[in-house]
Amino acid sequence: MKCYNFILKIILINFITLTSFGAVIRVPQAYAKIQLAIDAAQAGDIIAVAAGTYQEAVTLKDNVQLQGAGAGSTTIDGLGAGNVVTVPWNITSAVSGFTILNSVVNASSYGIYCNPNSNVAITDNVITSVGTGIMLAGHNNYPVLNNRICNNSRDGIILHVSTTLITNNFIYKNGWSGIISKNSPCKPKIYNNTLVENRRGIVYDFYATPEIENNIVVNSISEGVGDIRYATGIIYPYNDVFNNGTNYSRCSAGTGAISADPLFTNAATYDYTLQAGSTCINAGNPSSAFSDANGSRNDMGAYGGTNYFNGNKSTGDVLAPSAPANPAATNISFEEVSLSWSASTDNVRVQGYKILINGVWSVSSSTNSCTVKGLTSNTTYSFSVIAFDSTFNESVSSNSLSVTTRNLADVDTVAPTTPPSFTMAFRTTYGYDNQIRITWGTSTDNVGVTSYKIYHNEYVTSLNFDVHELILGNLEENKTYSVYMTALDAAGNESAPTQTLSLTTIVDVKAPTPPAITSATAISSSQIDIVWDSSANDNYSVAGYFVYRNNVKIGQIAGFFNRNFSDIGLNAGTAYNYTVTSYDTANLESVQSAAVSQTTQGTAQIMPPTGLAASSIADTSITLTWNANGETNLAGYRIYRGGTQIGTTTSTVRTYTNTGLTPGTAYSYQVRAYDTANNQSALSTAVSATTTNTAAPVVPTGLASSAIADTSVTLTWNANNTESDLAGYRIYRNGTQIGTTTSTVRT
Repeated sequence: MKCYNFILKIILINFITLTSFGAVIRVPQAYAKIQLAIDAAQAGDIIAVAAGTYQEAVTLKDNVQLQGAGAGSTTIDGLGAGNVVTVPWNITSAVSGFTILNSVVNASSYGIYCNPNSNVAITDNVITSVGTGIMLAGHNNYPVLNNRICNNSRDGIILHVSTTLITNNFIYKNGWSGIISKNSPCKPKIYNNTLVENRRGIVYDFYATPEIENNIVVNSISEGVGDIRYATGIIYPYNDVFNNGTNYSRCSAGTGAISADPLFTNAATYDYTLQAGSTCINAGNPSSAFSDANGSRNDMGAYGGTNYFNGNKSTGDVLAPSAPANPAATNISFEEVSLSWSASTDNVRVQGYKILINGVWSVSSSTNSCTVKGLTSNTTYSFSVIAFDSTFNESVSSNSLSVTTRNLADVDTVAPTTPPSFTMAFRTTYGYDNQIRITWGTSTDNVGVTSYKIYHNEYVTSLNFDVHELILGNLEENKTYSVYMTALDAAGNESAPTQTLSLTTIVDVKAPTPPAITSATAISSSQIDIVWDSSANDNYSVAGYFVYRNNVKIGQIAGFFNRNFSDIGLNAGTAYNYTVTSYDTANLESVQSAAVSQTTQGTAQIMPPTGLAASSIADTSITLTWNANGETNLAGYRIYRGGTQIGTTTSTVRTYTNTGLTPGTAYSYQVRAYDTANNQSALSTAVSATTTNTAAPVVPTGLASSAIADTSVTLTWNANNTESDLAGYRIYRNGTQIGTTTSTVRT
């Protein structure tokens, strides 16, 4: 494949924008750490990082470029940091020529995290073994170009309200989306990328409308290209979208789109360049804006192949490293273990190691040792290690190592300190002391406090270690509440208790205030629904409500949050007055609320349907039709057979097919109409119909002769059990009927 004129122009513009006459600061010659060099840099400086592995997370600076010696040579290992490379708000920068990875794979980690309104050129990098490869928030001006973004546990690239150019990237084997753009206005230009074996290819959400052209998207588990929700019907031209779970979701292929095997040079070694016979060659957008440098029509997919960085294409490395050997464990605690192993070798360079826990890749390391954290106490784990090189060829696995973490209870026998500053006081709401507020300080522990227990009367409440307040509500009148508490650690050690504190509530003599009715709705000619608000309050707590109709109590609703009531069995076209009261836990009732009046719906006479007829009569089905009713509030029709309802239709459907009938059987049908208030008409005039009987019985089986004499012979045969309408059997001799039997006689 070939380079493109429009890409070269963008690179030139960005280079001029980012470059000034600053200093070149070399790592590790001038500073041992990349971050130390960044901190010392001035605007316009370039941080040139030599080949090697740098175990740190870095934060970029405005107008300072970060350049590695090439992704196959220079590695930044975040060692479990949330972001390996962070781009702060409102800066301009560049990062190129690195392998960026993290020793701990987790969903919240990012290879490069760009905060809003930052502009950073991200070029010629490998970003792998993190949660999400690149996150761009409000990133608009500089491209993401010539990167390999692969083997990450979540997304390859996330674009949040971003209109940047994403081009000539190889994005493969990511756990979630290859590229996902979110939120309007999010209209990135996604051109000439190759996406292979991601869970989803290129997707968008929350009204994002990306431009997607000249890409190859293959072998995604679910969508190849698609909208997750909201923006539907977009048409995308000039892409090869092939062999995905669903090629297009809520969008469609446009002009020049194909769906064909792109014929990669060697997908097994991640060489996603195209063979000479690929249908993607010269199949891209024919516009001059996309033309190749040699003047021919643009290809689909990313240009370059394995190890294509800084404008040079090297020969693909197909040799895997040697297997790691002799894994060993030290410093085994109840939650972590330190692992080491004999280093692997490779014909080019060992890039790093994958550590498998119980056969699942969980941790990465750029060296031949690491510390695995977050394990469970007193649990046996199986560890093994796989080496990979700069082109992600993987070795066979090392032998497995079984390690059992220590029992936390054996390691930690020291209880936390008693919670300090323990207090208990009434808490006033709505002008009343109707709650108790309990507070305490932070306990300490040799390992760590995990929770607190509050003992109040007959109850025990457990709270997390970072909670320092508990509110007791729904208090009872004239009751003493006694409280003490303890602290606990992960080993189950419990501290000595605090002192016991007590408070006694007063006798409740004050009724609550009433709520206000917010609506009274006539649902039908016999039902009105009442709804009220949450304005009722009490010095202790509102326990429920009473509903009154015309000053007569008709219902009780328990619970403060249950604030609606359906009054049924009413008379049609009749006005009713409603009020509501509240009551508290002492059964003190408020005065009645302001009254609200409502009238039930009137009963309008509904005429029975006319013109009921039976047609399309078959052995097991009859179709009914009838004329339309003229009521404006008509809801539908109910269909009856032999006086029993068998189905319904909507107001616009006036045909019904009754299936599953018995051949040769007479049936009687009627129809009635009903309206939106569930008032219904009388039954229509009945119509009768008899199903046909055109299916002949199956041929009897098992015909046999017995009791053969000089002048007689007896015949027997098997019963026909499949015909419900069987009448009998006819007996033939030499083709001539000689007799009959009933359906139950088979001799």
